[in-house]
Amino acid sequence: MPISIIAIVSAMVIYGAATGSIGFITGTGSSMEPTITQNDVMIVVPVNPEFLRVGDIITYRREVDGGNKVIFVTHRIIVIDDGLIKTKGDAMSEADEYVVRTSDVKVKVVGRIPFAALLIRFVHTTIGYILFILVPASLLIGMEIKKKLRASKHSRSNTRRR
Repeated sequence: MPISIIAIVSAMVIYGAATGSIGFITGTGSSMEPTITQNDVMIVVPVNPEFLRVGDIITYRREVDGGNKVIFVTHRIIVIDDGLIKTKGDAMSEADEYVVRTSDVKVKVVGRIPFAALLIRFVHTTIGYILFILVPASLLIGMEIKKKLRASKHSRSNTRRR
């Protein structure tokens, strides 16, 4: 039974990622701990601002440095008032000092994959790239070459017998 559940959830995630109805993002701060850590991958979905509710965790676009730089922030909604949203990180004692326009909300966090960001960050290191990309690719290429050589050898031996 658990394997079938994992298979169904995996199929849903793969379909969602392929169609753009589910996305995955990593964070870099501690403002949402312990709910979300920088070691987690967040599962996100596009959201219609009409359906946002207090308590939802959202990722929104924020301009900083006088509008010269754009960052994305993931915080929890604590107030919604006339198209403006007040947010707060779970680990923070006070609300953010700015308001967010609903038009700046990009996605809603619907889940997380604990520790998956560690793997993603590791793959981006030299040793991680070698272990997770180059070694498997080399093995696949080697297996294909071996299969082609074996088929070629088998074909030549059949030709000689005739």
